[in-house]
Amino acid sequence: MGCDTRLHLPYGTCIEDVGDVIAILLGNPVQWHDCTPSDNRRSWEYISFGVTKQPTKKGFVRTGVTYNAKLPPQCVFINLPDIPTMYGDGWWLLYNFEGVKGPNMSGGSRAERIALHRRLADFFGGVVDYNDCGSKMSNYRRKSPAWVGKTHINKHYHDLQLAKFNLKAITVEEIAACEKFAAYKK
Repeated sequence: MGCDTRLHLPYGTCIEDVGDVIAILLGNPVQWHDCTPSDNRRSWEYISFGVTKQPTKKGFVRTGVTYNAKLPPQCVFINLPDIPTMYGDGWWLLYNFEGVKGPNMSGGSRAERIALHRRLADFFGGVVDYNDCGSKMSNYRRKSPAWVGKTHINKHYHDLQLAKFNLKAITVEEIAACEKFAAYKK
């Protein structure tokens, strides 16, 4: 058995948002889909969905992520459209809905993965254990933003979508800073 880094996310974290954020953090392009009602009507039949370069008052983010649920019912693989070579290869992104401490992800304790888990914790809140073979169970902890678990409220949904749209990919410097925490060195 190898050494993994583990990310525990707060309850109420949505898998679709996690997939989008991972895709953005690993350099995939993001699209804003405008769903502003036309003719001042609120019915879905009058909404024209269009891709725009900048956020509008109503809309959502998409990144081309898909999911493979051919696993135990509590798990799903997150499939990214593309991962730039600077982030390495061998990525498997297994999301577990029913962890003891809430939804979680784990993967090899490499600098790239630790950097990804830290940025996910920055975005959603949560706890990162850099090395599950180590003595510390919590190396990095962040509080959840107000919108986690409340995206059924329009304002929180829009705040989340804007936060995703404005995310930047993980940098080489962030990865290098996590090398000292990794069990598997380059």
